[in-house]
Amino acid sequence: MTPKKYRLTKTWLAITGPPPQYYPLALRQRQAGVLTVAGKWDLAEQLLRRNLDQARESGDMAAIAGSQRDLGAILFKKGEYDQAKGLYLQSQQAAETINDPDLLSAALNNIGTLYFNQGDYAGAAECFEKRRGITMQTGDRQGLGEALNNLGTLHADRGNYDQAMDCYRQKLEIAQSLGDRQGEGLAWGNVAMIHYYQGKMDLVIENLKKQEETAAEIGDKHTMALCSGNLGLVYMDLGDYERAMEYNNKKLALTRALGDKSGVNSAVSNIGVLYYYMGRYEESLECMRQEMEGARELGDKLSLALAEFNVANIYKDTGRYPEAGQYYQKALSAIEAMDVKYYLCDILINRAELYFLTGDHKAAGEAADRAALLAREIKRTDNDFFGDIFKAKLLGVSDRTGAIEMLITMLGRYSQEPELARINFEIYYLNGDQKNRDESLRRYRSLYGRTPKAEYRDRIMVLQKNVSENT
Repeated sequence: MTPKKYRLTKTWLAITGPPPQYYPLALRQRQAGVLTVAGKWDLAEQLLRRNLDQARESGDMAAIAGSQRDLGAILFKKGEYDQAKGLYLQSQQAAETINDPDLLSAALNNIGTLYFNQGDYAGAAECFEKRRGITMQTGDRQGLGEALNNLGTLHADRGNYDQAMDCYRQKLEIAQSLGDRQGEGLAWGNVAMIHYYQGKMDLVIENLKKQEETAAEIGDKHTMALCSGNLGLVYMDLGDYERAMEYNNKKLALTRALGDKSGVNSAVSNIGVLYYYMGRYEESLECMRQEMEGARELGDKLSLALAEFNVANIYKDTGRYPEAGQYYQKALSAIEAMDVKYYLCDILINRAELYFLTGDHKAAGEAADRAALLAREIKRTDNDFFGDIFKAKLLGVSDRTGAIEMLITMLGRYSQEPELARINFEIYYLNGDQKNRDESLRRYRSLYGRTPKAEYRDRIMVLQKNVSENT
């Protein structure tokens, strides 16, 4: 009865820094930068390893710190987090030794980005705030924009959308003033994500298209892959599964070609969710297992928790309740530790449904109430309908008449076809009124004709079975 959330659109973090001052290193660094944007990460890595070797031979601490930072950044993109972390920390230590604020700023940015991807939000926030302070002191506008962008992403994951949007808009203004097309695209993409969280799909598509155009103009394949994945998620939400699969497969191909392990993991997850929506549960489960394996390899705690959440949803919908409970608990514990309130809402409301299905109505109500409080706290409205439906179902356990009255009131408050189909379905379940059955069946047939969602198919089968039994 509740939304089955997938690996949500990815927010982007900026990973850059000033070029080394030693001339041959600066030349190779620029070449590596072009190769990175073009998606030739292995060649970029080779150049950056040569840079680090030569910097060490020169004994120039600034050149060593810059080369460590750059090599760490390309390894980070490839998902080699342990190697990247070691290089970032060495770069930070070198920058502190020579008291170079620009190199320290870049090192803190990259360390913070690594912490973010591994679910250490407190560590990430500390690094990004330190970097913002340094860039404001030195007048580094580029660095300030990147710090604001990354702080915005932290705010977004914690449900602080107003603060996130403020950071992203400042980042966009800075990028446009500097003529930084890649930074501009980064900001458009993150603005789109805030609109996504708030359910404003027209603005999501508008801003993602701006980002996609910017990325295509400069040949940025990594950002093009991210745009493809995010457009796939938007079309998934809109019920256009064919288009969603097309975009997600495009992302999968691009990330595989880039050697982007994290991107591959995200694409596999979203393809798995599409299979889930279409009722192809075994294929969906296999995708989620692949994502869990990839997330463990990367040390990506958030992706692992979301994959566990999706596995729980599959088990719940296929009647494997004990396994579903185990995976909900795993996901809940991890998401609570990371304090990601957006996803916590989803886990709680789905877990509430599991409690209801297993007859634990008290626990179901407590989980649903907690989800509603969190949603209000972060100003999230897309779960309101499911929360109201769940309240009616709980009330129906002890007060059938009161539940029916609540549902009839909802008919005047909600107007979307999936909502009206569901409300009539629940009324029919409680009172057996054929008018509500006919209305629900008509709407579900219309919905399924446009979107082959397993939920619609299954409700049609239930309603048709009741028709045949009554004739």
